Amino acid sequence: MKSIYCLLSIFVIVFSEQVTSDETTYAYFNLIKDAYNQQNPRRIYNLFSQISKDSLSYEKFSKEIMEIYDRSGRIAYWTHISINSDNPEFTLGFEKNLAVGGLIWTYSDKNFLRFALYDFAQPTMIDFFQNNQNKVTFTAITDGKTLIDYFGNRDQDLMSVFKITVAIEFSRQANEKIIDKDQFVSINDINKFFVPSIDIYHQQFLDIWKANDWIVDNKMKLQDVVKGMIAFSSNSCTEFLQSLLTMKSIQELVDSVKLHQTQAYYLASYQLSYLNLHNLPNDEYIKEIDSLTSEQVLNRSNNIHNILVTGSQEAINLLKRGNELLNAQVLAIQTKQFTKSTTNAYAKLMDQLNNQELFDQGFYDIFYPLIGIVELSNPGLKKLFNHVGAKGGSSAIQNDTACVFSQAQFSELQHALPYKTISYAFFMENLFWDDYESIIIGFNSFKTMLSTNGLYLNAVAQKLKQIS
Repeated sequence: MKSIYCLLSIFVIVFSEQVTSDETTYAYFNLIKDAYNQQNPRRIYNLFSQISKDSLSYEKFSKEIMEIYDRSGRIAYWTHISINSDNPEFTLGFEKNLAVGGLIWTYSDKNFLRFALYDFAQPTMIDFFQNNQNKVTFTAITDGKTLIDYFGNRDQDLMSVFKITVAIEFSRQANEKIIDKDQFVSINDINKFFVPSIDIYHQQFLDIWKANDWIVDNKMKLQDVVKGMIAFSSNSCTEFLQSLLTMKSIQELVDSVKLHQTQAYYLASYQLSYLNLHNLPNDEYIKEIDSLTSEQVLNRSNNIHNILVTGSQEAINLLKRGNELLNAQVLAIQTKQFTKSTTNAYAKLMDQLNNQELFDQGFYDIFYPLIGIVELSNPGLKKLFNHVGAKGGSSAIQNDTACVFSQAQFSELQHALPYKTISYAFFMENLFWDDYESIIIGFNSFKTMLSTNGLYLNAVAQKLKQIS
């Protein structure tokens, strides 16, 4: 990634006579875009405040701008993702290599105090797709028609994407009054499934909820447990919900919507199933877990779940051993039996949810705020959608050669560009750690472009047709 930043080491802005309208924001954006596309960095640099010019010479600015242009080409696609006109921000798509990137600036009077234009191009996501056809599947459906089917029928690892089905079943049961979404449940009961060394964002979830007084007498609302599962990918919240809703009901939901998906497991218990439970020498231990069948893993995970629900000392001891699983070889073996599906199957499910099929309006009134919590927490993105939902997942550790990264998302835009509804899924597996790191860096910009800009998605579709 190449970035251009022009800012003070101590960043203090005093706003005076600031321009605050969207009209002005787009006027500046078009000026920047046109100057960049015309390979005229001087025109952009002339907008810098004196203090910014003092911190970055034109020669360096021009050199780095032209490096981006030579690498990625013209700015051809964009989405405005900020609501504060004093701090405009755009997600960009570049024409030459379909790299994504961004553009941000802040003002000092009518000049730029801070400016950044960058691309993610080492490699681009599309480059990675092209060079790793045996590791990547991708399906996109726009306005009810399949636009992209890139190896979309191949089973691959879901990781936390499967949590979408848990959120669906929760919303169904809440809508049918089987459960009360506003019932308070004990944090202690949720933490019965908390593996601290693996479930790395669960404690952050609890800390944020406490800071906002959403935890009362060590209890939180049931719907907040779902938010922890979706927004923080809490495995502890997931297994608590799997236990409450029942695995049987979740599987019946999967069957009823005709979703192709392999065996699902209690999540934390599944991970703990790969502990060295018999204290074997390491070579024998690796051989043992590598030979486990799906049925054997299911039996192990169910037995461990039954221990964890007791909250006994045996359960506590198991939870403390999670750090033993932080091993690239063990993680690679774990992914073999984990729940799998196809991007065709999940993109279809996303499209059905996007178009409010399958369930009644009461269901969607519950479901949309839960599944869309991440995107809806960003006011700049929220303004673009009528509704949106997403869940991603990954399994990765340094030196891993079998990292996994998956994403499924749907959105209905307030203004079609040119599509009103966009639903997609992409699954990646057997990634090297370095590949995983490079993907993560530009991922948020990539998914923003996929879900908000159908023109960019069209260009991706054309490129992938050429590849496949």
